[in-house]
Amino acid sequence: MYNSLSPGVVSVRNYFWEESYQSLDVVTHMLPTQTQPVIISYQHNQPRSYYTTYNEVSNPIGYTSGNFSQRRMELFSAVLSYVNPMLPSGVNFDADNDGYIDNVIFLLRGSHDGWGNFLWPHKSSIGSLGLQLGGKTVGEYNLGLEFMSGVSTACHEFTHTLGAPDYYHYSEDSTYSPVGMWDVMANNLNPPQHTSAFTKWKYIGWIDSIPTIAPNQTYTINPLSSSTNNAFRINSPYTDDEYFVVEYRRNIGTFESSLPGSGLVVWRVNGDVASGNASGPPDELYVYRPTSSPTATGTLNQAFLSAESGWIPNTRTK
Repeated sequence: MYNSLSPGVVSVRNYFWEESYQSLDVVTHMLPTQTQPVIISYQHNQPRSYYTTYNEVSNPIGYTSGNFSQRRMELFSAVLSYVNPMLPSGVNFDADNDGYIDNVIFLLRGSHDGWGNFLWPHKSSIGSLGLQLGGKTVGEYNLGLEFMSGVSTACHEFTHTLGAPDYYHYSEDSTYSPVGMWDVMANNLNPPQHTSAFTKWKYIGWIDSIPTIAPNQTYTINPLSSSTNNAFRINSPYTDDEYFVVEYRRNIGTFESSLPGSGLVVWRVNGDVASGNASGPPDELYVYRPTSSPTATGTLNQAFLSAESGWIPNTRTK
């Protein structure tokens, strides 16, 4: 699931090779070193409940906000110390030579805890802890769980390491979904779909620019899976704070085949929101779709403009 380069295989490596327009090759090295075709692991000396949330009755040894950082450091320090002698020789884990290993995945056995807790897939940074691997400081990490760590989840979390934010709301109020399945950072499908053109441009740099187009002109657009001419910007006639991005999505190929249809997807960008939709609304990105409102998601799976969907968005309503 991580390193396959076979055509059509859903792997992390194949995903980022396609998603980055063949500019990023993600090779994963597995530790502890495997000497036979089985997965082996490191077992820590604390019980699993030590890393789940505290409850006076059901989990009195669980972590609290006051001791979480220390427990996380103890766990990761033990793991890194165990695997440090097993690092493969001849591999440069610090290609930009800044003294940091930019991504380490800690894959834990078992099922997940509740959203937002430690035992839930996430990306975070431990660079300030000074933990070392091969003489380099471990910076960003992804945490995965055995029963919630497919290729799609792994791609979502590593895209965080590359700089992209979440486009879903962190609050429990999920009245409406601003983006849904149209960006892997909102709702990662299986197989994982691409990030939006806006994400590729602003946060990762796989698209150099999104040109602004003018009225009463004819333009040709390529699918987002193409590296060129794949998105346009349209300035809003109503405000300087917002603009629109249009991209053409085709539900074909290994990683866009999970989309519900093919057509133009219209995004509203709110320039006043610094990064993502986690604290929204207001949201940095919103996908137009039929029957939506500020309090209802509408039909996100019909957001693509085409002969099949047959609708035109009212850009003044959102």
